[in-house]
Amino acid sequence: MLRLLYLPVTAWLLHTVVLWFWHLPVPYDLALAVEPVHVIEHLCFLGAAWLLWWHLLTPGRHRIGGPVALLYLFVTMLPAAALGAVLTLARAPLYPLQAAEAAGIGVDPLTDQQLAGLVMWVPADLVYFAVMIALFLRWMGGSAGEDGTAAPPRVPEVPERVPSGEARS
Repeated sequence: MLRLLYLPVTAWLLHTVVLWFWHLPVPYDLALAVEPVHVIEHLCFLGAAWLLWWHLLTPGRHRIGGPVALLYLFVTMLPAAALGAVLTLARAPLYPLQAAEAAGIGVDPLTDQQLAGLVMWVPADLVYFAVMIALFLRWMGGSAGEDGTAAPPRVPEVPERVPSGEARS
């Protein structure tokens, strides 16, 4: 069972489920109302994110790289962006407790939700794109060894010449 955590698809699925579950109205409002549930929510976010990013950043054989890493990040970005879009484009507030709190401080609840959705959507995607660019450059540059450490520079071999002009091996 624990070996399943070593699979990138498991990390991706867990990350997506955790993100969407905690943004359903009932769990979201429960986390706002009950502090221990709020802590559990954030521990779930942290654990799912750690597992997701571990596959990209760990040294050694479990790290994914090259085009697979780019695809992994791209498909990770899609559900998060979709959730941000849902929050941004909703015609009414989705979270009653959050709406009441926003209205209580003089902020329009729908505007508050839309701004939160935009933050989930746009800046988060910029982070994903920045990491994808860095991974692409690392992949194209080939500057990292298999374990993720910098590979030593290659020095071309130059055959020695003997005084007679013949090359020695």
